[in-house]
Amino acid sequence: MHGDTVTGVTIIQIRPNKFDVGPILNQELHKVQKNCTAEELGAALATKGAHLLIDTLMKLPEKIANKREQGMMGVTFGMWISTPWTQKT
Repeated sequence: MHGDTVTGVTIIQIRPNKFDVGPILNQELHKVQKNCTAEELGAALATKGAHLLIDTLMKLPEKIANKREQGMMGVTFGMWISTPWTQKT
């Protein structure tokens, strides 16, 4: 896990033709236990994410009213992958 001690799950409001740039609607941190395997972490985050999504949907008007923009702190960028749906017209 590259030594990370904290990770989490975030529910964002999507924006048309964009990826991972919308405002945050709901977010929950998750402490990574020592010696945690990728499989264990994936299962824990999947469960946490499912509960967070249900919570977000049940309180959607409130979550949208209190949304916050994603900050630039801790942002990493990957390589641009060109696919038919990412072509600019």
